[in-house]
Amino acid sequence: MGNRIQRICFLLVIFIIIAAICCASAAQVRASGKPVRILFIGNSLTFYYEMPKVLANLANAPGRQPALFTQMYAPGGFTLENNYTKGEALKLIKSGKWDYVVLQDGSSQTIKDREKFFEYSRKFDSEIKKAGAKTIFYMTWGYERSEPNMFSQVAESYKKAAAEVNAPASPVGLAWQRALKEKPGIKLYDNDGVHQNQAGTYLTACVFYITLTGRNPAGFSNGGLTELKRDDCIALQKIAWETVNEIEDKKNCMTEQAFGFYQRGIEQKKKAVENPEGRKDIFEKVFQPAEANSYNYIAYKPKDYDKQKLWPLILFLHGMGERGDDLEKHKIIGLPQVLEKGKDLPFVIICPQCPEYHVWNSERLNRLLDEVIKKYSVDRERIYLTGLSMGGFGSWSLGCRHPERFAAVAPICGGGNVKEAVGLKDVPVWAFHGAKDKTVSLTMSQEMVNAVNKNGGDAKLTVYPEAGHDSWTQTYNNPELYKWFLSHKKNANRKE
Repeated sequence: MGNRIQRICFLLVIFIIIAAICCASAAQVRASGKPVRILFIGNSLTFYYEMPKVLANLANAPGRQPALFTQMYAPGGFTLENNYTKGEALKLIKSGKWDYVVLQDGSSQTIKDREKFFEYSRKFDSEIKKAGAKTIFYMTWGYERSEPNMFSQVAESYKKAAAEVNAPASPVGLAWQRALKEKPGIKLYDNDGVHQNQAGTYLTACVFYITLTGRNPAGFSNGGLTELKRDDCIALQKIAWETVNEIEDKKNCMTEQAFGFYQRGIEQKKKAVENPEGRKDIFEKVFQPAEANSYNYIAYKPKDYDKQKLWPLILFLHGMGERGDDLEKHKIIGLPQVLEKGKDLPFVIICPQCPEYHVWNSERLNRLLDEVIKKYSVDRERIYLTGLSMGGFGSWSLGCRHPERFAAVAPICGGGNVKEAVGLKDVPVWAFHGAKDKTVSLTMSQEMVNAVNKNGGDAKLTVYPEAGHDSWTQTYNNPELYKWFLSHKKNANRKE
């Protein structure tokens, strides 16, 4: 009887594994834009905790791009040779119209039978290219109780296999090695000392996100891995990003598109810190002490600013790419960029900087407003709120939760919680969005505007038919926005 029960349990486990092997990611892929399609071929080091699904959950969160669609074929214990000779993986490659196919072999297999690993890597790559896709290698890790040099041996095997077919290798194993050294308190292995637990799965997904997009995973949620602590998520995001940043030739660990995006980000940052000799900085930089629990910010004052006069104020919230501790990053995008180019606006303009690995916090922003009002000569009846992308989400959230602060709100390519929209029923709202936005769906602005109006509010939406995610350049260069701001005063908005 006991053997029969064990056999039934074993079959149930096998059924669950098989069901996971070929399942497509259930993560919601945003309706706007074509997702990047990725097929993972491997074994249990791929399917444990459904790592490809976790990757899609993270990548397809609001404010992220590009959208990813993932699928895996990963029978337990299979080598690349098994996956190739059995034929099912090849059928999937030929039938799926994939952009990328990720190849993963067992860590020990890449050491004990390297030539076989290289042989089937080449064979798979040939079939992948015939199908019009590109190869990526999934560099795995050394085992918990293995010799210390197993990490480097596995890494070298994957690097060589990738170099032979001119493909990138996602440096997951290197990130694991770094995490085990720098964060020994975060356990990455499952109980068997071979497979990944939830933290290991999360770190793996973060590294793959960088390989596929060239973007920083900072600010991610837990991706559905409910046992993860937020502080551990933040630490693992940082480790993934720093691991890639320290690789000398990043073309070896990113797709061509991802590397291009990464390079553009580096170039933008360089431009942001350049200050030609003799040019006067139009912004005042304000750094807050840690105990203030507030935000560092840059402040703009009009050329004819006079403390004896009360001035309207705009609070501008930047997007995800401008987070950190370098206030110069502000100047490359959005409203600060308009000011940098010489536009003089009749407002005090405050541009806080959200720390790396965080999102906007409404209560911290509310405290910042109190500080700013004390420091500058501000008309409390004419305080306006705007932001783009992550800052668009922040504008909806702050406006809904503290509507008493604002005379008008202008969120750009953002979204929010429709249940909180009632908070803006007495505050005029002008939202903006690109019809072709592949990062934040247009429906997110539409839903918030509709929710405000259903609660008796005054909200309108401008949709740019040809714009993608960048709907802010047209908006902040439009003088009508600033006229609209100035046409509203807080007390005049209140309805009886």
